[in-house]
Amino acid sequence: MNTFKLSRIAQAIVLMGSSLVLPHVAQAANDLPLPTGQYITPLAPFGAAQQLLNPQLPGYPDFIAGEAVRSQLSPDGNTLAILTAGQNTLYKPDGSVDTANSTQFIFLYDLSGRNEARPKLMQVIQQTNAYVGLAWAPDGKTLYATGGNDDAVYAYAKSGGVWTQAAKIALGHSRGVGLSVQPNAGGLAVSPDGKTLVVANNYNDSISVIDTASNTVRYEHDLRPYFAGNEGTDGAAGGTYPFAVVVNAKGVAYVSANRDREVVAVDVSSPTAGHLVARIKLAGNPLGMALDTARNRLYVAQDNADEIGVIDMASNTVFTNIDTRGPAGLMKPNGDAPRYTGAAPIAVTLAPNGNVLYAVNDGANSVAVIALKGPRANQTIGLIPTAYAPKDISFSADGNWMYIINGKSRTGPNTDHLFGNTKYLSSADYVGGVIENADGSPATPAKTSAYPAGTGCDSNCQSDNASASAASKAANQYQFQLEHASLVSAPVPTLARLPELTRQVAQNNFYENRPDLHDQAVMGFLHQHIKHVIYIVKENRTFDQILGDLNNGANAEPALAVFGQAITPNLHKLATNFVTLDNFMDPGDGSMDGWSWSLQARVTNTEAITQQINYAGVNRGLSYESEGSNRNVPVNWGTVAERDAVAGTAGTTNYTDAANSQNLPGGVDNLLAGNGDHASSDAPFGQQKGYIFDTVLKAGGSVRNYGFLVNNIGNSCTDANDKPPCSSSAPAADPHAEGIVQTAALDPNLADFTDVYFRGYDNNYSDLWRYNEWKREFDQYVSGNNLPSLSMVRFSHDHMGNFGTALAGVNTPETQQADDDLAVGKLVEAVAHSPYADDTLIVVTEDDCQDGPDHVDSHRATTYMVGAYVKKNAVVSTHYSQVNVLRTIEDIFAAPHMNLNTAYQSPMTDVFDIKAAPAWTYTAEASTVLATTSLDLGGTALAAGPAVKPGHDATYWAKATAGFDFSRADEVPPTLFNQVLWRGMKGKQPYPGTHSLWTASADRD
Repeated sequence: MNTFKLSRIAQAIVLMGSSLVLPHVAQAANDLPLPTGQYITPLAPFGAAQQLLNPQLPGYPDFIAGEAVRSQLSPDGNTLAILTAGQNTLYKPDGSVDTANSTQFIFLYDLSGRNEARPKLMQVIQQTNAYVGLAWAPDGKTLYATGGNDDAVYAYAKSGGVWTQAAKIALGHSRGVGLSVQPNAGGLAVSPDGKTLVVANNYNDSISVIDTASNTVRYEHDLRPYFAGNEGTDGAAGGTYPFAVVVNAKGVAYVSANRDREVVAVDVSSPTAGHLVARIKLAGNPLGMALDTARNRLYVAQDNADEIGVIDMASNTVFTNIDTRGPAGLMKPNGDAPRYTGAAPIAVTLAPNGNVLYAVNDGANSVAVIALKGPRANQTIGLIPTAYAPKDISFSADGNWMYIINGKSRTGPNTDHLFGNTKYLSSADYVGGVIENADGSPATPAKTSAYPAGTGCDSNCQSDNASASAASKAANQYQFQLEHASLVSAPVPTLARLPELTRQVAQNNFYENRPDLHDQAVMGFLHQHIKHVIYIVKENRTFDQILGDLNNGANAEPALAVFGQAITPNLHKLATNFVTLDNFMDPGDGSMDGWSWSLQARVTNTEAITQQINYAGVNRGLSYESEGSNRNVPVNWGTVAERDAVAGTAGTTNYTDAANSQNLPGGVDNLLAGNGDHASSDAPFGQQKGYIFDTVLKAGGSVRNYGFLVNNIGNSCTDANDKPPCSSSAPAADPHAEGIVQTAALDPNLADFTDVYFRGYDNNYSDLWRYNEWKREFDQYVSGNNLPSLSMVRFSHDHMGNFGTALAGVNTPETQQADDDLAVGKLVEAVAHSPYADDTLIVVTEDDCQDGPDHVDSHRATTYMVGAYVKKNAVVSTHYSQVNVLRTIEDIFAAPHMNLNTAYQSPMTDVFDIKAAPAWTYTAEASTVLATTSLDLGGTALAAGPAVKPGHDATYWAKATAGFDFSRADEVPPTLFNQVLWRGMKGKQPYPGTHSLWTASADRD
């Protein structure tokens, strides 16, 4: 990395002045951006070293644990403990889950003697589950860690030089507060006298107060307002999603209630009951906290606000808020600007000398250095760059060394992750070149050996498939498995070094960017000429999986093209006729955070941690917390009646405590009261307004929603009382004509803009029918000359599933992929042949691409840009992501930026040619595999080339996926689905080995 040294005058400006003006720092020439578009430089601090968290498991020498979340230094300063709470799932050589090794980990590092520079790993403790709780007893003889879904606290003590489990303290919850959720033991703290341990019950909205002498729970105190010891106010919001805890010398526990944006102070000094002291409201979502006993203050990290709240514990009021994004002036190179957020502080630690505070910015991959004394007291005076998704920071006892733990890394290629790999059959695979005989019966496969009925594969092939399936899982290349946690150790930077480190963080996050004249010219032109954007979001496919067979000069791997041109002719035509984006990354790891990146260009801290746990191959307990719900409750709607209406269960009190068997006090009826959503982000113009549709509406534009953030409440069959596989004569291919409402919006801001006849995520339902409903309204907009500014369209059949009940014969992986492809193609054709062709941009992307192999990076996805002023027959290799897509939409509508990411990253100007004529055209075609379904293709011609037939029928797939839950995106463990799909669809063809220009190294993790 190239660095520079500031003059003493410049340093003085940085450290003492009110603005920040710094010269340029060059990025390392061989560095690669993260999928988010940001850069990381963990070795920028002088003397820094990075170690990957390898638990050294027998049989898995290269396994690196993911999602380090908490670090704690022992009271004697000799041991650093690090806790993980990640996906951390491993598969054996036979493809089965290695339950014994699919655990969380506590890493214990030796800091004694001269080990500060590169701490020596002494021991790794395996713990079944974990969340964010880790604390030492004041005497250093016991280490406590919360067990997450285990609903317990584990106590470890040293015996014979080794730390072993001394106790498992059960917390006594049979379930969590919500719909079909389990408990989750979260943050914890030990009182200064060591006699009391307090645990945040993250999914039970309470704290458990534990006697450390007996290792038993004294009592539980519910944090919600309507409980004894609190206000006793029915239906009031508060106390939900407790995250972290600290306990002061007076016996007052301070608990960060993340969803409700408050810190709850509870007196736990009594041996029999807790008593509410105060509810301290904050601007952001509180997370990690630190006590400052010398000043009688509490420091609270606040996601969404990007601030440290400073609470005076004498009055229990907010004394001040400290901006963690950087020194004053860093974010405003062009003068005043809105206060964009997204640095996402998650933890805060007080330096041993008590004069400096350090805040960990997960979203900006940095640590904020905050002065607590002197002329810049309570201000950020500098930033320190670190690795990807930092979670916590600790210091050596003398304060000279810092230890930053980081949750993630770049993933690189995953060519052995064979999820969704298919073997579809063409006419060349059959005797006589025909797929079916004249009487409609299946033709004879062109093989000499006998095939089991309906399999399209002989016994040897089946055996080979099973072996390949096991090898695929045993490769352990699922996206979460490739995200490596790390420990960065470095001397604490001096004041003289802070300016250049601050500059490096600014460059890594593009804060220094001045307006680009070319970008301004292109986007200014498009703002004048593009009046409509149709934003299509699909599902889960890597670039190579769909477009690997392109031969137009794109960086593609043909051997990985498992849903190639024969299945997806429209996607191939769009990529070649317009722009092939062969370096586009989806930052999201799965649908949970993928939808946040697709709509918000960022993800909150708690959503990211929750997803890691939710996506594990073993039960870790946490629910799918995204797309408008927390703990399966539609929390954006505040009342029971509204929530029941959204659920399609009006009058049944589906979202009450009584229905959930919570047995709460009389009159209490609302689960998760209020309308807080911990997965929603803020914008400069409002809390939980950080969505692309919010910013377009703020700019005066109009919005129409087709399937985003909705709940299916109607039926997919003609008879509203029927259920798939519809017993009536035909499914509701036209629900509007049938009068069957399909959906309700999970976000009130979308309620008035949602087409309730456009069905949401449902693998029973054809994307072609979704297209038909969109087309019905589009024709009306053409007639009325009133097409909305932004149309959001969700096509999701490429996710695949529900093979036994899927409608219209679209019931195999091949036909479902082709159905999705046709829906996209027909939508583009409709716009191309309409009056809106010359002033409309169509953007087709995915929420995430977790489910397939790619030879460049597991985050490399397919994205298509189509319409007026888009380049023709071009390959664009600029690194883009969903952040750049949303920035482009913002600029087209001159809409305010949502957050730091869209404010400082660039629009996708390389995609456009503003000197070209706006005229363009497109005609859709259908994959020949759709001829095997009963879909009405509406006159769309079949694509040229041999006829294609699925390798197996629906009966085979239904049996192979029996017990799978396809009701919502990513409910099926992807690696398990991988095994089933590989076995059913891949023949004897050997799978190619890794081929990539990507190179891993510790400093680039």
